[in-house]
Amino acid sequence: MPTALQISTALADFDAEVCAIAPVHAFGLVAPADHQRVALHTRGRWGTAVYALEVSELPRPLRTPPKGAAQFLPLQSHLNADRPIDLLWRQLDLNHLIVLPLPDGSVFWSASHAADPLTEEQVQAYASVSQRILERAGKAETPEEAQLRLQCMGAL
Repeated sequence: MPTALQISTALADFDAEVCAIAPVHAFGLVAPADHQRVALHTRGRWGTAVYALEVSELPRPLRTPPKGAAQFLPLQSHLNADRPIDLLWRQLDLNHLIVLPLPDGSVFWSASHAADPLTEEQVQAYASVSQRILERAGKAETPEEAQLRLQCMGAL
C-alpha cells in the first residue's frame, strides 16, 4: 500500500487531468489503513489533505467499495449532518459523487456541484485516470525525486 505522501503526490500530479474530465470540486482516494480505520485522501483547489477516520465516519457512499462505478445524485440525500465529512460536503453544497473501486481495495471518488450524471465516456475517463493515480502512487521515488522533495521541504 502506498504511503500518504505518495498518494497525495499522485493526486496532485493528476489534478489537471481529473479536472479536465468534468467540473470537480474535490477528488481523492479512500485507502484501507488499519483495523476499522481508513485514510480519506482529498485533493481540491486548496491542496491535498489526508484524514484518518473510522469507516463509520465516512460518508455512506464511500464506506463500501462498489462493484463498479456508482454515481450519487443528488448527493445531499446520501449525507448525514451528524458526521464531520458529511457536514463539510453539505456546507460545500456538493451535489454529485462518483465512486469507483480500485484493484487494491481502495476507492477513487470525485465530487462536484453538477446537477446531471456523468456520461459513459466521463466514467471511463475517471476509471482510466484512477488506475494511473494508483500506479503512480505505488511507484518508488527515485533518488533525484527524493532529493528535490527534501530541498522543497527545506525551503519551507
